[in-house]
Amino acid sequence: MSTTEYQTITEWEKYEGAILGYNTHGDEVIEVEKAQSEAECLKWGETYRPGRRWHATREDGTIIHGQATNLREAKKAALEALK
Repeated sequence: MSTTEYQTITEWEKYEGAILGYNTHGDEVIEVEKAQSEAECLKWGETYRPGRRWHATREDGTIIHGQATNLREAKKAALEALK
């Protein structure tokens, strides 16, 4: 599948602890955030998994969620999910 303008990230911006990826149209299509702390996970009864959580919004509106060990891997996985 070829990369469309929608899938092409032209800008990354830090915002309130997250990293946002914008495409050529100025749409926010990727968000990468730090995983919750171990204490926060215990508070909500969730399993602690260190790293970065991400989501990517495809052109058809489908939202793909994932987790990676670091920021570089999270960006790479989110970009791949846009395809």
